[in-house]
Amino acid sequence: MRTPVPVLVPRTDWDAHFHTRHAAFAPIAPAAARFAQHPAWPPVDTWNDTLADVAITVEHGARVRFVEQPPKRRTKAPLDPMSLYEVRIHERAEVPSRPRNWHDLLNMLCWATFPRAKAALNARQFRAITAWLPPGATQIPGARTREQDALAMLDEGGCLVPCLPDAHATVLRCIATSDHDALASLVAARRARVLVFGHAAYEHLVAGHATVRAMPVTLPLASLPDATDALVTACDTALAATLADPRSLTAPCDDPALPMGDALLAAHHRTEPRS
Repeated sequence: MRTPVPVLVPRTDWDAHFHTRHAAFAPIAPAAARFAQHPAWPPVDTWNDTLADVAITVEHGARVRFVEQPPKRRTKAPLDPMSLYEVRIHERAEVPSRPRNWHDLLNMLCWATFPRAKAALNARQFRAITAWLPPGATQIPGARTREQDALAMLDEGGCLVPCLPDAHATVLRCIATSDHDALASLVAARRARVLVFGHAAYEHLVAGHATVRAMPVTLPLASLPDATDALVTACDTALAATLADPRSLTAPCDDPALPMGDALLAAHHRTEPRS
């Protein structure tokens, strides 16, 4: 299987208008624009107030809060499941986040953009990790399950390919054969779209990598709204429903990753040109 994204050279400087610099940022641009007035890194404790009107909850309905991540401590005591990232989110609705960190800030923006899908994804990750963790463990096991790998790849380096039902088979064939020109033609014909979902993929775009690839998940939709915000809402709902099915994403897909280039993102350029 190909790696969805290349080795990252992290960026550390703050760019309040990063979301205007590439068409791939279109899905998270409305959430990112809320932070554009900050001249420097917005502190983690300001994220919740900035998103106060956005409905972001975990599976059981508790509102998500972004909290500054505490330092990790080494101990030989039995592992506290609540110290595990996915468990803490699911059980306490707290997303540990590092200040001045693009990876975690972009994760927050993805929660604000795809709240249903991120909650469903966290629920799957929670169930997978609690089933995998031996009772009384003092450390996490050495290797994740295939399901955990698949879910992590979606969360970190996934992209969504919504398409009309009659184009689904063609989209799958284009992805499997790396026929990106044919897929771009479907995008140009408004029979398919491509949206970045994974926050690590967004981080590579922030870092300015020339070629960023993402693991595709196809989502057949009855219609494809022209407006990106309406399409994001439809994809959020569809991906959440997909993740609610325990038979989905049980192993990493074998299809090649998609390049997040202009040809596949042309629809964002057409409908919402950015300066």
